Amino acid sequence: MMQEYRRTLSEKKAIESTSRKFRMKKDTLYVDWSRRDIWLKDIVDLSANSNLIRQLILEVYRSLKEIEELASKADNDNCRLGAHRLRVNILFKLIDFLHSYDAEELRERVRKLEKKAEIGMFIP
Repeated sequence: MMQEYRRTLSEKKAIESTSRKFRMKKDTLYVDWSRRDIWLKDIVDLSANSNLIRQLILEVYRSLKEIEELASKADNDNCRLGAHRLRVNILFKLIDFLHSYDAEELRERVRKLEKKAEIGMFIP
């Protein structure tokens, strides 16, 4: 389910695909997905990938900036609406990720980034 979600970035598609592949009820998978904050840490060891996570978060911020730029320059209302919808969707996924991330680990990373920012080492 996580592999399909990573590929499609769609909860619905990930659950439908997993349901077909393993012949499971979708309702069961939706319940399991809602509890992923419990089991996700067992699958993905985020503490061992701090540089990768930092790099991916920066990439998300860059993408959000490009999406915002697209929304502001688009002539088509549907394009602007789609860009805003995409941006909001990404922001909620980022919030969800940060909530599932170990809070102490996150606080330590923020402290380190703040120190780097104070001495001018951090340039996004």
